[in-house]
Amino acid sequence: MKKVYTVLLIMVITSAVDIAASPQLDVRIAQNAITASSGNLVSVQITYENVGDSDLQLYLFVYDDGSNETSPRPTFTYEGGTYSTAIDTGVIFGVLTLPLNEFQTIEIVFDIGPAVIPGEYVLHIGGYQEKVEDSYIGYDDDILVLTVLPAVLSAPVLVSPAHAEVDAVPGLVWTPVQGARGYTWEIATSNTVDETGLFTDVVCSGSTTTESAVITCDLQKDIKIKQITRYDNPQKTGDLEQEHGIKVKGPSGQFLLDTPLGIDGYKQTDGRHND
Repeated sequence: MKKVYTVLLIMVITSAVDIAASPQLDVRIAQNAITASSGNLVSVQITYENVGDSDLQLYLFVYDDGSNETSPRPTFTYEGGTYSTAIDTGVIFGVLTLPLNEFQTIEIVFDIGPAVIPGEYVLHIGGYQEKVEDSYIGYDDDILVLTVLPAVLSAPVLVSPAHAEVDAVPGLVWTPVQGARGYTWEIATSNTVDETGLFTDVVCSGSTTTESAVITCDLQKDIKIKQITRYDNPQKTGDLEQEHGIKVKGPSGQFLLDTPLGIDGYKQTDGRHND
């Protein structure tokens, strides 16, 4: 009697499991807090590093979180292009190919225009590879806090009276100062000033938004002229003062104008006037 054997062959077929690539990005800003005056350029270095397991094709962006929302926004440039941010909006300013395990540092330059209101501006700077529905793949950013200070003004230069003899009471004319909201001038009989930097022995004074003024007081002797340039902001930070001396030659009405008072006649105050 023959025995019959049944051979059961079990075959398990497996396939290689596809492990999806995991794009990962690390973004680092060289200096996260920067302070600059209005009217200046600010350079920012950002490093993008590929820390995932595949090459990255990145979109580079700046996102404005809306701080100081009533102000015009700072603009910035990158590789010859100029870009503007908008509140609660990201702006793409470039693309970057970043191979596996490599990094690249770029530079963008912010232009803090004179219309930008002093204060803090919080900006997110980063990159991502793609957007899938509401998710960003290969995303990272770093935060820049840009503190804008009032513009640093130069001192006005007195154009007239010139350093010569004149036959009548001279008018005042000075050079314009960019960013100034107006000018205050004083005429006094001494160089003595109070704690705010203003003359104590004032003969006459005035304020104007133009670059000239008419002297209406009677100049007698040892007269000093001071101009004060004001910032176009409530704090009046960094007011600059410049003095020029005027001496009366005699009762005939001719005025002999001295040379400027020199370094002692040019001073920068502590910037905290309350007047």
